[in-house]
Amino acid sequence: AEGARRFGYLFAHPRDACGAYVMFVRPDVIAHFNTPSLKDEWTEVARRWEAHPLGLTRTACITTAVRDVEPARRFFAEVLQAQVVAEETNTERGTRNVYCRLGNSIIDIAAPLSPDTPLGQHLEQYGEMIHSATFQVRDLKTAEEYLKAKKVRAHYWSRDTFYTEPADCFGAIYGFTTRAVPGA
Repeated sequence: AEGARRFGYLFAHPRDACGAYVMFVRPDVIAHFNTPSLKDEWTEVARRWEAHPLGLTRTACITTAVRDVEPARRFFAEVLQAQVVAEETNTERGTRNVYCRLGNSIIDIAAPLSPDTPLGQHLEQYGEMIHSATFQVRDLKTAEEYLKAKKVRAHYWSRDTFYTEPADCFGAIYGFTTRAVPGA
């Protein structure tokens, strides 16, 4: 608590935040962060991304893998004041999802329907934590071909979404989708 008062920000440990990495920042402190979207040249950076061959259009969502969506939903809604915008059971991916708007981001709280799904296997190996960052793209096949040319393998979870092979991305999982993410 003393560090939060002194420095103006505080991190919550993922074990205390349903797997999420959460940072609380005082408004007077955020200007000191090197956040690209707060800089004047941000529009030029956005234009470069519009022309990039990967075809990114936006961040679709950040997925947090949990065993049970209900405690995580309560944490995001009651503690972080996130707005629950949609819920679904996605049998194609084998997940139960609760989508929450938190600031200008969508958090996908996802629980596997069975342990043999990709999310279930990830949860078993790593525990509750951020699973992936998913980006919306103009064309899934074009994005896949671009990544393949860069030696990044892709694995489809559904007809409208694929994820990168963590071994090709320094252990991280990135998703790419043409799906309209609820609440986005």
